[in-house]
Amino acid sequence: MAFEDKYHSQLLRIKIRPGCTAQVLDWLKGLIKRPEALAAMRRETMVIESAFFERVYTDDYLLFYTKAESMDKVMEEASAGSDPFTRELNQFIADNWMEVVPLETVFHLDRIEELKGTAVNR
Repeated sequence: MAFEDKYHSQLLRIKIRPGCTAQVLDWLKGLIKRPEALAAMRRETMVIESAFFERVYTDDYLLFYTKAESMDKVMEEASAGSDPFTRELNQFIADNWMEVVPLETVFHLDRIEELKGTAVNR
């Protein structure tokens, strides 16, 4: 049974290549300091991106949660690679990710529409 949402939400379980965990975590943590990351989100219609780290025995994974107005637009922008940041991101993915498994959404509740216009700039 598919879950319906105004936005497209997805959770991916991504296996990190052995030996790449430290650089993956450092690169991702550095994204909050890069204005081009927010600019890419705007182009892609991305609303939320969050990454979580998981270790299962000797394998390391990212749980990558995203919410976008249009997942088609996200994929279009990513495949176009029209700016240096997107090309860097695509290379990061190619170098560090092994297996990507989408997980099924069974429940989601948010207040995004309720809070529109009340956000405080940080």
